[in-house]
Amino acid sequence: MILEEDEYIGEEASAIYDNSLRVIMLQRNIASLSSVGVEEYINLIWKEKNGLKLFLRPIPRHITIDELESNSISFKKLTMRYADTANTSITSFNNALEELSKFEPNILEIVVSVGRKRKKYLNKVALLSFLKDILKKKDNVDKLSLTIFKNNESTEILDLLSDMTMHDFISYKIPKRQSVGFEYMEQRMKEVFDERKRMIAQTLIGVLKK
Repeated sequence: MILEEDEYIGEEASAIYDNSLRVIMLQRNIASLSSVGVEEYINLIWKEKNGLKLFLRPIPRHITIDELESNSISFKKLTMRYADTANTSITSFNNALEELSKFEPNILEIVVSVGRKRKKYLNKVALLSFLKDILKKKDNVDKLSLTIFKNNESTEILDLLSDMTMHDFISYKIPKRQSVGFEYMEQRMKEVFDERKRMIAQTLIGVLKK
């Protein structure tokens, strides 16, 4: 293939579409098209028929601290980012943040995680207490996300500061030097989507009511 300077070959990305809900589920692939790229690709095919342009809009997902206290939910990773650290009264992490602030960063991002050990989780009681404190003050915190396990199986990333795109992780076991087949990818995506379908429908109803 002869490519122009601004052209490149991207990796495949799978998608499934639910016609009843008019919802599309996209595989997020760092080396392929983003949701914006997929939207542009669809419109190139659509060619703005009848003067209409198609838009992909994220489904908001918001969760409360009360929901996080459910016994079915475990915590795997916390990501927090401070903006404008010079004007932040650092109290939540005490000595640790005070030491980091000596580097005089404009942005300070902290990740607390158990790594790849699937059966191990962060201390729930301590983390919930910390989150309640942070959410009361929101002292220059511009990012606060939590990776959770539900019923020790599915993984989800939640944005605790604002509504965000609903998304999940799907784990695969891939033999060395092999790739995931499209059919298998489609099957696993459909399984996750079917689990989420009722919640997605309820979320869409809530958005329409607003």
